[in-house]
Amino acid sequence: MHTSFYSFLSLGLLLLPTVLASPPTKNGDKNVSKPPARNGTSTIGDNCDIVKVVEVESGDSMASISDKEKVKIGQTIFVNPQVKNVRLINPGDKINIPNKACVAPEPEPLAEPTAVCSTGKDKTYTVIAGDNLNIIAKEKIGITLPSFLAANPQIEDPDKIEVGQVFNIPLCGPDGKPIQGGGNNGTTTPPATTKPSKKPKKEKKPKEDKKPKDDKEDEEDKPKAKLVRSRRSRILY
Repeated sequence: MHTSFYSFLSLGLLLLPTVLASPPTKNGDKNVSKPPARNGTSTIGDNCDIVKVVEVESGDSMASISDKEKVKIGQTIFVNPQVKNVRLINPGDKINIPNKACVAPEPEPLAEPTAVCSTGKDKTYTVIAGDNLNIIAKEKIGITLPSFLAANPQIEDPDKIEVGQVFNIPLCGPDGKPIQGGGNNGTTTPPATTKPSKKPKKEKKPKEDKKPKDDKEDEEDKPKAKLVRSRRSRILY
């Protein structure tokens, strides 16, 4: 009898830790596992406070703005959900700049643009350092490269462009199509300025030499000589 009681008690003590280790359940619900602790890991959206707002200038792109502000383009895109087309930003648009520690997803590869004309106001684009025709057409203007080239027939070699060179931007008309003569929206090179030719100077006629004073004195003396002769003639009579 005593042996059976102690055996039962020993068995209960062995099972006690296991019973205490399992959490209680309410209303028969199954146990739900808790999310793991972060232990220093970050989640998307952390540290993405806006630290600055910049205004888009002519020639800017999301990539160029990100480089200028020392942040990743993925971070810039993440905090600017109002930009529906990353390739198409216009002068005057406001772009948020996040904290450099912003945890943002990697940007998806940009789709090739399909627009053949720009809805912006700029008629020309001036080349800056680091540009090439693909960047200008697709990223900075947001149009296809062939449509950009069609608006700039003066381009002989697409691989050779120079800083300061000016290109036409094909603008969209009210119907959404390129304005007729889209390549004539601006000038690619400033027109040469020619100074008006000066009128030939008229040759001055040489002034006539004045008669020497001696001649005048001689002329003044002539009447006196006549007078003397006349007096003499009277004397002779």
